[in-house]
Formats: sequence, structure tokens, C-alpha cells
Amino acid sequence: MKQTPLRPPSLTAVFMELAELTPDRFDRLSAEIDSPDAFDHEKERVAALVPILGKDEDTLGAIISATSFLYQRIHKSSGEISDLPKLVGDIVVSILEQDDSEPDEKPDEAKTQLIIDRLAHLLRFQENASRFTKHERLRWGFLPAATDFSTFVDLRPSLSDDLSEVVELIPTIQFRIKTDSSSPLMKSLVFQLDPRNLKRLKAEVERAEQKLNTLMNDVRLTGMMSKRRP
Repeated sequence: MKQTPLRPPSLTAVFMELAELTPDRFDRLSAEIDSPDAFDHEKERVAALVPILGKDEDTLGAIISATSFLYQRIHKSSGEISDLPKLVGDIVVSILEQDDSEPDEKPDEAKTQLIIDRLAHLLRFQENASRFTKHERLRWGFLPAATDFSTFVDLRPSLSDDLSEVVELIPTIQFRIKTDSSSPLMKSLVFQLDPRNLKRLKAEVERAEQKLNTLMNDVRLTGMMSKRRP
């Protein structure tokens, strides 16, 4: 049966999806979060997990993303948490109480307890998860990160003075970069290139790759390189 994706996912909807995982699939999810890739919810990783966990990409990505969000909030300080299940329970109950969904879209008492138990397990301190969150913080820094790229190629006609015929066609390329910025002005950046500047852009990207390869292949640095997918 086709899964219904979460668009957009509320935390209550994510909790419900988490509770509906079979015990075996929940164990697989837990093992994935325990792995070095931890909370990585980028498309390639999520797509590889879809057949394993039996959820569509949107739903599975939302589960991992929400778990990451909660983990970072709970473990933002280095202090030890004395009663994690109680803390998780308070968070879950608070979220459910503030949700204005219909009653049949919320978990009953038994399912709520299952959600709390599963989240408490996923949100316990884990070395890989904490290393992952630090890795991502250093990877992205404070600037908006590019998340998607697309192009549109156009041939613009130059017409004769009397507009009766096409004199020539002028090629142009529109380039769009999407980012994760919270600012509407920075979410999508669109600019135009002519073929000459496209070649310059390609050459600069190749230079960046060459610089990166030089650093990653330097024997003095390879031992310190992150083992995660760059």
C-alpha cells in the first residue's frame, strides 16, 4: 500500500508514524541513528532506507529530522540528564496538548507511552549522534547553505527592425540556487549567464574540486579527515 507522505509534517504526525513502525523496523531505525550517519536526512541516505523501514521518503525524512531536532535541544549542554524518559514524556505531552489536530489524529494513552519509550531510546546520549551534530554545525557554519541547483537554457531571438524575421538567436542560461535560509530574499537566488561566463563558472568549480582533492589527499591531513560522506 502506498504510504501517505507528511506534507508538511507536524510533530504529532511524526510521533504517530514512529509508533506505527514494527518492532523490527524500529530496531533498524535505532541502529541507523546509532551509526556514524546518525541524523543525516539528505535524499540519498533517506532513499536507501525506504525499502528497509517501509516508509516513503518524505515521512522517513521527517522522522529523522524531528529526532535530530529533539536530540539537539535535549543535549545542547554537556550536563548529564538524570531522568531522560520523564523529560521526553513531558516534551511529548506538551507537544500533543498544544496540537489542534482532531482527536482521532492524536495517539491514545497506550500509543503515547509507546512514543515516549521509543523517543527516550532514540534520544539517549550517543557518541555517533553527538559527533554528527557537531560535524554538521562545522560543515554548514552560520551562512545559508546551497541545497539545490537548476538551470534553464533559452534562445532569445533578435528580430529585424520591421519585426518581420529572426536575424539571430542569442543563447542564455538562467541558473537557480536554492538555500536553507530562513530569509525569503535568500531562499532562491537566480542569475543569468552567457555561454562564456558558463565556461568560467565551470572552470571555477573545477578549481574548487582540485583544491579540495589536494587537501583531502594530503598525507599529513588524511588521518584527521571526517569519515562521513562529504
